[in-house]
Amino acid sequence: DQVRKAEALAADQQGKESRNYDATEHKMSLAELKAKFETGIDEQKPKESRGLSDQEAKSRYQRDGPNAMTPPKQTPEIVKFLMQFTNMFMI
Repeated sequence: DQVRKAEALAADQQGKESRNYDATEHKMSLAELKAKFETGIDEQKPKESRGLSDQEAKSRYQRDGPNAMTPPKQTPEIVKFLMQFTNMFMI
């Protein structure tokens, strides 16, 4: 039970960190991106860049986990239904 609580706390903490992420990569030059993400971007011919090697991709996957966004929390259908009755025009 305590393991589940610890896992839930860690997941919640990770969720807070991801919500507070400030994305500025779209403003960076290729040289800055190359340095920040330690990639092999060819600055002169970016279309010819090959990306990460299989070994580097596996290493980063083990270190950072999957490249996936967590889905947003959804309101249960019953709550949506009941919220309709809080509208004064319903009376």
